[in-house]
Amino acid sequence: MKRSVNVAAVCILSLTGAVLMGSCKKKEVEKDKEKPTIEIVTPNKENHDVAPGGTLKVKVKLTDNDELGSVKLDFHWAGDGHTHEGHHHGHGMLNTRGEGTEKFSYNWWKYGLGGKSQTVEHEIKIPENAKHDAYHLAVFCTDKSGNEAKAFQEVHVEAEGE
Repeated sequence: MKRSVNVAAVCILSLTGAVLMGSCKKKEVEKDKEKPTIEIVTPNKENHDVAPGGTLKVKVKLTDNDELGSVKLDFHWAGDGHTHEGHHHGHGMLNTRGEGTEKFSYNWWKYGLGGKSQTVEHEIKIPENAKHDAYHLAVFCTDKSGNEAKAFQEVHVEAEGE
């Protein structure tokens, strides 16, 4: 009889401990699901031309409800007519120029942004022999929770007066 009382006591203590531990469990913090926002300040729809051998000045404003993580700039040739997930770009210059030979591409990253808002400026040197055509500037911003936003701007590489 004594043994069954001990087993019953252990079971009651175990159940009581489990209930107490469950009630003391911290509430799970709700994960941030909101994507950051990106505003491409330059280049923009009115000012999106750069000459071969010139410098493309990129300025973007990034904001997030919690904390920014990283930003990536991707500049690449768009003359094959590709689009970016629902972001169709008109290619008025599509394969219309014979000057230049290099279908130029460029990537740049910055990690550890922090804060809720930042303005990032970066310069991209365009090679002298860059193909005169349409290019895409793609901006990717990831917040500390891993949410990613994307923004795109078409840029034309062409000599002045073209």
